[in-house]
Amino acid sequence: FAHYLHLETEITPTVRQAMAEEWQALMDENAPLRVVINGRLHSADADFYDNFIRREIPKDSFRVAQLIGRVLAKNQFGIADGFIAQRIQQMIESGELKVISSNSAFYATVLSKG
Repeated sequence: FAHYLHLETEITPTVRQAMAEEWQALMDENAPLRVVINGRLHSADADFYDNFIRREIPKDSFRVAQLIGRVLAKNQFGIADGFIAQRIQQMIESGELKVISSNSAFYATVLSKG
């Protein structure tokens, strides 16, 4: 964090008010997710990242950790791996992905396309 302190600037009351109004509008939308697109904060559905995950699903079987690594390395979203893991779990529950070999460590679980 200290690395970025030299970038610190004071914002005007007008800018602060505009930011507060923008955040209030996002809260009023009551979306399950907020994402930054082209430097701007937007509301999004919980499945916003699912297509990015789908693009990285190999044709053969794969470990959850491999898929998560591919998604995060290729796209560099700046989000936690746990979020991608939750979306993969949802894809398993919906039947889109199939468990080939379960493991108590979810990231070691082997999957394939459903």
